[in-house]
Amino acid sequence: FRDTLGAMAAEEGDALLGGDTPKVLEFNEADEIVMAKKTGPEGLNETQVAERLKQYGLNVLEEKKKNELLVFLGYFWGPMPFMIWLATIVVAIEGDWDDFGVLMTLQMVNGVVGYFEEKSAGDAIDALKASLAPLARVTRNGNVQMIEAKLLVPGDVITIKLGDIVPADCILGPGKPCEVDQAALTGESLPVTRGEDDKVFMGSVIRRGELEAWVAFTGSRTFFGRAAEMVNKAAAEQKGRFAKVMLQNTTILLTLSVTLCVVIFIKLYSEGIGFLEALSTVVVILVACIPIAMQIVSTTVMAVGGRVLADKKAILARLSAIEELAGMDVLCSDKTGTLTQNKLKLYDPVLVDPTLKSASELVFIASLAAKRMSEGADAIDTVIANSVAEADKPRWKEYVETDFTPFDPVIKRTEATVQTPNGDVFKVAKGATKVVLEMCANKADCNDVVLGANLDLANRGFRSLGVAMTKANSDEWIFKGVLSLFDPPRHDTKQTIETAYTMGVDVKMITGDQTAIAIETCKNISIGTHHGGDPKILDMKDFLAAEDAGLAAAKEIVKTSDGFAEVYPEHKFRIVELLQMQGFTCGMTGDGVNDAPALKKSQIGIAVEGATDAARAAADIVLTAPGLGVIIDAIITARMIFARVRNYVIYRIACTLQLVFFFFLGCLIFYPSQYYCTKDSDSDSISGSAFDDCSGTEDYESSDSSYPYYYPSAKYSFCIPVLGIVIITILNDGCMLTIARDHVIPAKAPQSWDLNQLRVVATVLGVVPLISSLGLLMLGLNCADGLYPWYASWVGDKVPSGYGDHYYLAYEKLTTLMYLKISISDFLTLFCARTRGPFYERLPSLPLFSAFLFATVVATLVAVNADIYDGTYPMEHISVQAACFVWGWNIFFFLVQDVCKLAIYATFDKYNLFQEKKVDAELLARGNPKQV
Repeated sequence: FRDTLGAMAAEEGDALLGGDTPKVLEFNEADEIVMAKKTGPEGLNETQVAERLKQYGLNVLEEKKKNELLVFLGYFWGPMPFMIWLATIVVAIEGDWDDFGVLMTLQMVNGVVGYFEEKSAGDAIDALKASLAPLARVTRNGNVQMIEAKLLVPGDVITIKLGDIVPADCILGPGKPCEVDQAALTGESLPVTRGEDDKVFMGSVIRRGELEAWVAFTGSRTFFGRAAEMVNKAAAEQKGRFAKVMLQNTTILLTLSVTLCVVIFIKLYSEGIGFLEALSTVVVILVACIPIAMQIVSTTVMAVGGRVLADKKAILARLSAIEELAGMDVLCSDKTGTLTQNKLKLYDPVLVDPTLKSASELVFIASLAAKRMSEGADAIDTVIANSVAEADKPRWKEYVETDFTPFDPVIKRTEATVQTPNGDVFKVAKGATKVVLEMCANKADCNDVVLGANLDLANRGFRSLGVAMTKANSDEWIFKGVLSLFDPPRHDTKQTIETAYTMGVDVKMITGDQTAIAIETCKNISIGTHHGGDPKILDMKDFLAAEDAGLAAAKEIVKTSDGFAEVYPEHKFRIVELLQMQGFTCGMTGDGVNDAPALKKSQIGIAVEGATDAARAAADIVLTAPGLGVIIDAIITARMIFARVRNYVIYRIACTLQLVFFFFLGCLIFYPSQYYCTKDSDSDSISGSAFDDCSGTEDYESSDSSYPYYYPSAKYSFCIPVLGIVIITILNDGCMLTIARDHVIPAKAPQSWDLNQLRVVATVLGVVPLISSLGLLMLGLNCADGLYPWYASWVGDKVPSGYGDHYYLAYEKLTTLMYLKISISDFLTLFCARTRGPFYERLPSLPLFSAFLFATVVATLVAVNADIYDGTYPMEHISVQAACFVWGWNIFFFLVQDVCKLAIYATFDKYNLFQEKKVDAELLARGNPKQV
């Protein structure tokens, strides 16, 4: 891979990698450049433009567009939708069209909402890109016009000037050289000088000058476009953790449900129950196994969080990036413009001439050698002029610049002739320290001091400028001093990085600048200062040497380094790859085309404010505010969102396990026909019943029947009708959408799913209500007609007069009793699952608590008022007293459930069980020296 990109870089020439003159490209590109330059000053005509648009296409990056129909249909395919489809097909075979309609509606809602929530995130990125669509000033048919840059074709004549973003790969025409900022391509802070016949690349910014240029290459044929091939390669290799976790969980649930249903079907069918009757029972259990809304609730929680992130200036391109951002433990940050201001700043000057009174005097003298322009000034001239002391600015305006020689790479200095208010004339020069020193008459006296200062600044990564001036009306130069310039960190960078450390995120700086500059920058922002001495910055020579030594050596050196200097695009990709190989969840920030492959390769690609189209297209998160501070806000928000999703997944798995095993064990262990008469027959009897046999009983479902009763539906294994289970699911998962706004505390360390731990916790939270459900079912069955236990008065109805002072529970009411029990225990399980400590350690949000009240009240009202007549499993309303008993039963076992949760978490913490990643305690303490 490195060889491929290295060859591309070599083709583009040294200019791309920080050198001077680009080389001629291969595969006949030289001929194409010649053809482009044949266009005259009047530009192309409309016919030529149309032909070339047809030949070369639009000047845009090729983006692989997904078929929207296939994307939409994808939400109806996979383990979870498959489970619902299977249940839907079975009820259709039975001819149960009511249940068929309910399941189809759920399938449609699940898919449609999931599609539109994910699409909304992509639309936000598209809107951002549309608002930033570049324009170009082109000459066609002799007329100058502004057009969208995507309409440019090879051979177009364009004008580029100060502030313009170069819209395509171009060859510059005749005229004064201009300064081009290639930070988006190379990461270099300072602009480079380009002149006639030089090549400038798409994405570069003109910092000074104005020239005409010929468009040579557009779209995917630019360097910008060819880098996108690496982005696509990286994209093919990446798959989000969230998708993997959901796939694992749904596959497990699917396997479990199918296995249990097959066992139940075989048992029922072997006992003589008809095929369709057995199939009916299995369908109910299968529906119970399906966590129908797991995907939709999880997506909605992340979508709501995505809107919160957008308010904090972080736009999501992929919803599942929230989950990965919460688990990010390494952040590889670009230096220029992200950690630093991408603006030069003067640091303490070195005074050499003893006649200078202060540092501000040296800055004043240097400013006289800066070109005085309202706009388009050289970056160094601008910073020096802006650094003139307020007291000196009136005097500075009195000095008249009579002549000026701009910086030239040959003479390596600028020179100005200045006239004082009293008419004296003198010259001032600033430039490469050694060059300026050679001009001066006092060279011998200050040589050692100047060269020593120059070396010291170079070792620290500063750029040095020598300043000299002549005496009035004389040509004798006197060396005055040395200025030092540096790209300073953003004001909040140091605090942000220390905060990142306390959150368990290791920040590694990546830059194309020299190693000395990288070390000095790291010192200023607390990267790598925790171990004493200089930060450990790896230059690419050492990196390649480690690669040659073997994969293990390369992994170790990347892991232990604080940053990387003199980096080329392929190195960024490889650094991310090596970190991922070691299990790190890697984030990568960037703004230029050179960052795009690494952005796509990382789990969390972050395009910083002002990033190029290529970087934004490759990124998972696009920042619209400068600096790293936005990322910290995003991490905190992401961890809160992750906590909500994880809590919900624990809850949903626990509820699913409770349901599936309740019906599985209830079917295998309990036989309702052993407690209830199923027909009027003197050959059937119930052990322990007050009645000798079932003769004389009447059909309970008949409107004119009288006590004692028989119950036809009791001949089946115990179940709840499909509609009852769907009501439970709709109330639970519909109201669970409010978990997106639940109160949570962001974790102090990077989050991971800890799937084995999650599943153990979910199992414990499911087993306790399972035991309570089986216990209540056993109690309910023992309240059948004729059995008359002492506790039947809590849940049952009084028998008619003439049969004694007894209470019984009709089988249809037992079904409703268990419906209410399961529904309420599901809701209470959420309050247990949402905290790691006691359930009362953190109050639920108002929307969540309101949803809980609404759902439980509705479930209770259904139980005490509604009758559901199902051909196999009818339900009849129960008394208010029975509903209150169910509530008390659930609350007691909820407390038991919470105690069991505390015990299992305490065991995990004590023995560090089932942790996918160990928390780096030393890293967490870096941001707070008192903890080290």
